[in-house]
Amino acid sequence: RRVGRDMHGRVVAGMESRLGALDVGYGLTFAMMTERSFKVMDDLLGADHIVDHDYFLRDDATYSTLLDNNLLEPNRVVHQGDRYGYDYRLSRASVVLYGTLRWADASMAVDVDARLGAETTWRRGYYEKELFAGSKSLGRSPYIWRTPYHLSASWRYTLSGHDVAVAVMLRGQSPECYDDFLQVQYNNRTTGRACLATTIAAEAMYSFEYERLRLSAKVYMLSYNNLTDVLHYYDDLAGVYVDAVVSNIDRLHYGLEAVVDVAWQRYLTSCVALNIGRY
Repeated sequence: RRVGRDMHGRVVAGMESRLGALDVGYGLTFAMMTERSFKVMDDLLGADHIVDHDYFLRDDATYSTLLDNNLLEPNRVVHQGDRYGYDYRLSRASVVLYGTLRWADASMAVDVDARLGAETTWRRGYYEKELFAGSKSLGRSPYIWRTPYHLSASWRYTLSGHDVAVAVMLRGQSPECYDDFLQVQYNNRTTGRACLATTIAAEAMYSFEYERLRLSAKVYMLSYNNLTDVLHYYDDLAGVYVDAVVSNIDRLHYGLEAVVDVAWQRYLTSCVALNIGRY
């Protein structure tokens, strides 16, 4: 049984101010995420025990002498209910400075949201795997530092049942913690890519409401750039397990959405939506 125990914490210290027609918010956010991952022997299929070895290496011509999953307890006997195989913790901590701005009157509203952070990710291994002896698997990995950011703005105008809105967003974010490491279950080795993935988004919306009828249409665009993915697979040609880092992945999504809402009675409404997109 593969076990993952997550814990997330967040502390926000913020202020809100009114400056004439402007609502201003600003503050600081501290966030912490940690996940402890390990395997538990739930069923030995009738056997009494198993030795905590990496049996995938047994027939390997190069690494078959490096079988121990944990040199802290070599040749450890595993019984039902025991941990075995791997035991590690992934952690990520960040500090983010944020600010918001809102201006509104009877027919128009403008919102701006900006964030800038400092973030670090690391792994701590509790087993010393013989294949990656010493600090390669045991203890803390190198810290991976990044500076994520977010900037978004929107404008909305409403008049006599007509509503027009435009929104844009630019964001730089880290990959998932698992995609920062090679063979994350056993290894402190990082992929070496500390760059951020960027997202650019924009949408424009128009809607019209008259009595029981509401019509709306929206065009949208999402562009993801510099994404990274780590693929775990078995190389049949070489006969080894491999982690492949695929980087500089880009994705582009755009399309049109149209919606018709009709309120026939107080308790009866209908909605018809059409979405045409290219991804």
